[in-house]
Amino acid sequence: MNDDFTVLVAEDEEITRLMISEWISSWGYKVETYPDGDAALERLSQPDAPRLAVLDWVMPGKTGVEICRALKDKRPQIYFIVLTSKSSEKDYIHALEDGSHAFQTKPVSPAILKSQVQVGHRLIYAEDELLKQEREVRLKCYGALANLAETRDDLTGTHMKRIGIFSRLVAEELGASSAFCEDIEVFAPLHDIGKVGIPDTILLKPRGLTPLEREIMKGHTSMGGSILSEVPTMETGAVIARNHHERWDGEGYPDGISGEKIPLQARIVSMVDVYDALRSKRPYKEPWTHEQAYDLIVKERGMQFDPGLVDLFIKRADDIRELRLEYNDVEKPTTWKF
Repeated sequence: MNDDFTVLVAEDEEITRLMISEWISSWGYKVETYPDGDAALERLSQPDAPRLAVLDWVMPGKTGVEICRALKDKRPQIYFIVLTSKSSEKDYIHALEDGSHAFQTKPVSPAILKSQVQVGHRLIYAEDELLKQEREVRLKCYGALANLAETRDDLTGTHMKRIGIFSRLVAEELGASSAFCEDIEVFAPLHDIGKVGIPDTILLKPRGLTPLEREIMKGHTSMGGSILSEVPTMETGAVIARNHHERWDGEGYPDGISGEKIPLQARIVSMVDVYDALRSKRPYKEPWTHEQAYDLIVKERGMQFDPGLVDLFIKRADDIRELRLEYNDVEKPTTWKF
């Protein structure tokens, strides 16, 4: 369990820094070391920062406690152990209020430090497991809501699954991180969750919408974003739901943003959603062929869609076509009675 867990050590005394680093490595953890507080703060502010930090209280640049204070609210998932020569209760209380979790009085005891690191690691692991369980429960709830919204105008129910698979394929071709690829596959299916609030008279209308009806339909993006934005673990889903109808040229909705101002996740989902929607039968249209949908995606390069992502789509078009066949539409039997 330790192999993938990294501990950051910030200590200006080189001998102490190397000694602590060797100890922590011998306990089975990866280690990153920094000689001053400014460098440590910069690293801990990054999205992929280590989750446990051993910080000298007094060192050049930011002090260990100043780092705790700066990240207390921004990065609450980081566990801080502070090394200090201070011994007054007032100092300890002050440090705890600023976000420190544990202290180690110098000279550093390897036995005590090992215990503190292990306790911190266990707490982080337990917190992550709770968040994971919470996320899974919320995904099931929101997934059911999204499925309800989707199956009102897609009796197959497979569109959502394909959007997740296609989005991950494009993200992997882009070279995105494994976490990004996993998140986009999980949250892309929630892109149209806001449709749950659109009346059937509009959502299922077989002919063209009136201007007023079109504006109501557009509201599913902001509605979907609002549904998901209240929960931090659903942030990616909220971003996708709100922005997946924005256009590269700025002519989309709800905010009319353009280019790279549109979140990357939404740019990916926007493109694959259009492809799959064109390939699918709807109350108002017959399905397009792969070639017809492919041609439209290419035609809209640099207008509706991110040109770089279109290039990736072109590279993986054959794979997308095969996946579309593998996860083809199979109509669900009607289960309700009148």
